[in-house]
Amino acid sequence: MRPGSIIFLAATLLFLILAQVSDADNHVRLNSTGKPLESWLMGSEAVLVDYYWFDLTQYYGAYSMGQNDLSDFLRRSDRLFNLDVEFHRATIFSSAVIASDLDDPRGALEILRNAENRNPDYWVYPYEQGFLHYLWLNDYPEAIAAFSRAGKLEDCTPGWRHFLARINELGGDPRVAWEMWADIASTAEHGRLQESAHRNMVRLEKIIRESEGAGAAQGH
Repeated sequence: MRPGSIIFLAATLLFLILAQVSDADNHVRLNSTGKPLESWLMGSEAVLVDYYWFDLTQYYGAYSMGQNDLSDFLRRSDRLFNLDVEFHRATIFSSAVIASDLDDPRGALEILRNAENRNPDYWVYPYEQGFLHYLWLNDYPEAIAAFSRAGKLEDCTPGWRHFLARINELGGDPRVAWEMWADIASTAEHGRLQESAHRNMVRLEKIIRESEGAGAAQGH
């Protein structure tokens, strides 16, 4: 290996280590040109985005195995979003972790709203907000508004019309919630969110059966 390559590799490794052990600063360090300093050393911002995504998923994986908590998850998520606001998969993943694992649906909504503001033509962000408003916060007007925003955007899944109609028709009916959890169970990439969706579906099925049984009893 040439001496120059050795120096470059050593500098790259040094800054990767600094990215891991630096204090909890949500901003990416910039050089004089306004570009992230680490990306200059690594050759491109794309390489740094890949590294931060790998770091975030590894950190969450370690949490899943009981090796660490999630106290540093928000910082790692924020630095990735600040570097690439169009990395939609990472943003959706982060919002799912924050809502389900950190039990902070409002924090997840804040991330999704910010992402929607930065990506106004991407329908998934308002669509996901609709689920959070309905299932976590029981805020039906905001759920309707979010699904309506999603429906105005190109390529939006037809599901927005179904959920909008069902909310308008049934409001807090458990059947609507079951349908939403079923949609999450079939589409979520986040394993714990899928598990939560299945648990909620079972819970709601019980509620629906009991409600239907009570209604049948009253009819006799």
